[in-house]
Amino acid sequence: MPRPPKTTHLRHFSAETFGTFIKTVREAQGMRLAAVAREADVNRQGLHKLEQGQHLPSIRTIEAVCHQMGLDPLAAIEKRFSGIPGTTSAKRHVLEGRLAELSDDDLALVIDFIDLLLARAKPAKGKRKNGSQ
Repeated sequence: MPRPPKTTHLRHFSAETFGTFIKTVREAQGMRLAAVAREADVNRQGLHKLEQGQHLPSIRTIEAVCHQMGLDPLAAIEKRFSGIPGTTSAKRHVLEGRLAELSDDDLALVIDFIDLLLARAKPAKGKRKNGSQ
């Protein structure tokens, strides 16, 4: 009987892409590599090599490093499988984690602020670009 196809995304794991993501998130949070390594109880050189994509990290290393940066390890891995590298993706991931810590009242305030930002970015209806009607 043939085996069912694997549905896991781990076949697409890229050490380089994951490392870039971890580095981008760490830098976006203003964390130093040495501090993350120390708090995660991993070798600083090992963390550097992880960020450079020079070796595949162990599950324990992934968990420890992600924990120190406030990331869910599985979510962090899955984010990188989307194949969308870059700072914007990392910032969104950081934002998602921080939003999860807010109270309902604070979330409402954040939503109001985002609405203000979005309204500012769009020209008002009925007005031309030069401001005349």
